[in-house]
Amino acid sequence: MAKELGMTPKSLIKNIPSANQQWKAPVKIWVRDLYEGKFGKVLGTDDSSGKRKTGASRILDDDDLPF
Repeated sequence: MAKELGMTPKSLIKNIPSANQQWKAPVKIWVRDLYEGKFGKVLGTDDSSGKRKTGASRILDDDDLPF
């Protein structure tokens, strides 16, 4: 998702919240929000109901994300 948004690894590392930045969302949630805002959907969800796909049609899971 970050690659599709044009982000580099350096930009992701810069946006990791520190201890005094409690207001800042974790990077993986932040990237998902940006992706959804730009493309209108999140990978791994079923377009009709908004629920995650399961089985062979599953694209990504939280644990599969590299960030």
